[in-house]
Amino acid sequence: MKYRFYKVAAVAFLAHFGLILSGCAEKEYPLLQEGAVARHAGDFERARSIYVEACADDSGKGCFMLAQMFYTGEGGSQDVGKARELYERSCKESHADGCYNLAGMIDHGEGGAQDSSLARELYKRACNDKQPAGCYNYALFLDEGRGGTANDSAARKYYEKSCRGGIALGCYNLGIMFDTGEGGDFDIQKAVQFYDAACALGNEHACMKSQIIKVMGR
Repeated sequence: MKYRFYKVAAVAFLAHFGLILSGCAEKEYPLLQEGAVARHAGDFERARSIYVEACADDSGKGCFMLAQMFYTGEGGSQDVGKARELYERSCKESHADGCYNLAGMIDHGEGGAQDSSLARELYKRACNDKQPAGCYNYALFLDEGRGGTANDSAARKYYEKSCRGGIALGCYNLGIMFDTGEGGDFDIQKAVQFYDAACALGNEHACMKSQIIKVMGR
């Protein structure tokens, strides 16, 4: 049994409570820091106005933060459709978390039309920009044939990327694929390796599977 990752509402907070500077131009740093300080202090209206300015300057992180505030209603009105537009702007500025959250909204039809094929493309883009949760969801789409053709061997590759990025379910699902031979070779030693990796990341099912294999000696 494989597991799906978190819904977009849960993942939307991935990068919001620490200042991420990756991909930001040097001139953006003080503005984003000012917004983060205002937000942590509970001055959400001021934070929103700062992120409006940052997004207008084509800051992917600024648009991402503003999207989150529209999604939750912090500092003003709640507008899921506007949040989706802003995540799209963030993604266009190569902000991986923006692409990831946009994919989740499109996958669930939040704030606009549902489109599994587009969600699949966006999860892949987020993965390519080193967002491990994007790698996991893209792997799952490949595994299940959602939004396109199923490809178990490619799913293995992207589960492994997510696993190496610290996603326990990616390690667990990869363990299952080695355990069953799905998408490639059957390899019980690798199955145990990835079950153990998932276990170390807190997945109890993986701990049990690894222990059973070790006790039964298969």
